Amino acid sequence: MTHGLGKTFTDETIQHLQNGPFSLNVDESTNNADKRILSILVSYLSTRQERIVVEHLKSIELFKVDTASVLSAVEKLFTDNNIPWVNLVSVLMDSCAVMRGSKNGLEIRIRKEKAPQLLDIDGDSCHHVHNACKQFCGPFDGWVETLATDLHNDIKWSADLKMNLREICEMLSVPYTTPLRFLSHRWLSCYDVTASNIVMMEAFKVMYYGFMTSEDKAIYKEPIFDIVKERGVSADGKARLKELWETMEKKNMTQDGKNRKQRIAEKVIIMSQKTSLISSFYMAVLRLLKDYVLLFQKTSTLIHILHDKQEELLRNFLGLFIKPEALLNLTAIQLKNKSLDKDEGNFLHKKDMFVGLVAEEMMKKEVSSTTIKSFFEKASDAYVQCAQHLQKRLPLDNEFLRSVSAIDPSAKGHHLSARYLKCLRNTCRKFLSEEETAQISLEVHRYQVDSNLPDPSLMPIDKWWCAVRATGKYPALSKMVLTVLTCFHGPMVEGSFNLMGDIIDIKSTRMDTTTFNAIQSIKYGLKARNTTALQHFKKKDVLHTPVDRNLCVNMRSAAKMQKEEWTKAAALKTQRLQKVKTINSSSGATSSAKARDIVKERELVARQTHKTEVKRKAVQKLTELAAKRKKVSN
Repeated sequence: MTHGLGKTFTDETIQHLQNGPFSLNVDESTNNADKRILSILVSYLSTRQERIVVEHLKSIELFKVDTASVLSAVEKLFTDNNIPWVNLVSVLMDSCAVMRGSKNGLEIRIRKEKAPQLLDIDGDSCHHVHNACKQFCGPFDGWVETLATDLHNDIKWSADLKMNLREICEMLSVPYTTPLRFLSHRWLSCYDVTASNIVMMEAFKVMYYGFMTSEDKAIYKEPIFDIVKERGVSADGKARLKELWETMEKKNMTQDGKNRKQRIAEKVIIMSQKTSLISSFYMAVLRLLKDYVLLFQKTSTLIHILHDKQEELLRNFLGLFIKPEALLNLTAIQLKNKSLDKDEGNFLHKKDMFVGLVAEEMMKKEVSSTTIKSFFEKASDAYVQCAQHLQKRLPLDNEFLRSVSAIDPSAKGHHLSARYLKCLRNTCRKFLSEEETAQISLEVHRYQVDSNLPDPSLMPIDKWWCAVRATGKYPALSKMVLTVLTCFHGPMVEGSFNLMGDIIDIKSTRMDTTTFNAIQSIKYGLKARNTTALQHFKKKDVLHTPVDRNLCVNMRSAAKMQKEEWTKAAALKTQRLQKVKTINSSSGATSSAKARDIVKERELVARQTHKTEVKRKAVQKLTELAAKRKKVSN
């Protein structure tokens, strides 16, 4: 796996990186064996497939995660594989201090020390949107998030409650799903858990009614029985519900369990109006953020629409609580710089801003309700805080991303597209020769009025530009655009971490990082080729179809290479121990199994010694007593 298949796929990837431009997507995570793994994905133009592909380059185990350690690991990777830094186009990372710190982050140091031609694509915008969601949820004090966490913990770890909830869902004709877990490091997960919990809310109300006190049951009996009636539960079903409620009253619970059920009952029954308002608001608004993240988590090349979609997201979000006439004629930079600290007459009235259907209907029925008034105040704060975060984090003033929008085939035929393509030429000058740089300006103008190019609706943008290059009309322009298309636009490396969780589970936490790295390379390699292992290695003609010589060589030498690695590792370990062991220490360490056997043997000897000693003392005591009796009798 490591020196055979894995090495073959990795060597092919490295060969492409040595000969052409590429971009990296870098991130770090901790696996199930508590090891810190730095994963590196690479995007490049495959000359064989004529499209941009994403492959796994390396997974590296780190003992310390700081800028110096990560840079050292990446530098060693480039040096060991003869990958030229001049081919590096861009690096996409999240915005933590280690990766993108403004003074000493990894991106800054790579640009200063290794690759001054590095393009500025900003950080991972999907992370920005997740953090914007956190700002949006802030004013509501985690009301929905803590409810989701309590429901998940209460149901997941209790088999009887899970069965009771499933049975109640069947009675009420409500689709059952195990309550989802809210992930605090992925704030948009609150959208998913809210959607699931809204569907099952009536089932939650009926079930947790059984855990309320007698006084509360008397107060909230009517709305619970209204649900049962509206859902058409039969007389036998009602009798069964009473049995379940009686069982719940008698259930033995820890104090934490009792407190958790009280919190759930408070939110789903006693203060159901507040829960419904916030949940509906989340579902109505957060869909905008969710759609953006889902779009840029795709593997297809989308760097050309990144700026436009960010502008669209901010404009649409501001339109939910700001008067449209105050936004219509604003550019992307003006949207980014628009002051939201206080209302200068541009905010919509609280009754006019978008809050979702449920909130609108409740507002009509109970205008004077304190819950409604409090909700609208917090909703307004949520809008402002989220919008300000989007303004601060989305790189709407990034000239490179704005220029990249012009490579979209749908933008062809406009004078602004020509202007932006020329700006893009200036940014990408270091990836072009002097002749190509001078040639692009003419090609840009010819390209704008060319009506004989392929139909862009029939193929993805990377394949379309490969088709344009194949025509031979615009060689310099095509080279520049295909170089830019290698840039990452979303956190694709997180898919590698999801795969890591599948490979290194509770039963395989001792798997070596090199083996895991090989598995990643093979899986990504097959995915990049749009094939499976059976299809990739299948021969149409067993006798005459040529074999992969590199694969044959690697497979034959795999065992030898593995043994050499083990021998080298053992020698390094011996050399390291020689420096620290004392004169009287043993020549070598025993294996863990042998060490356990030695401990067991010592324990056995100690028990036998103790048993012999106890027996000796007992005999001695008896002898002394016998001598004493004999003396007394005499």
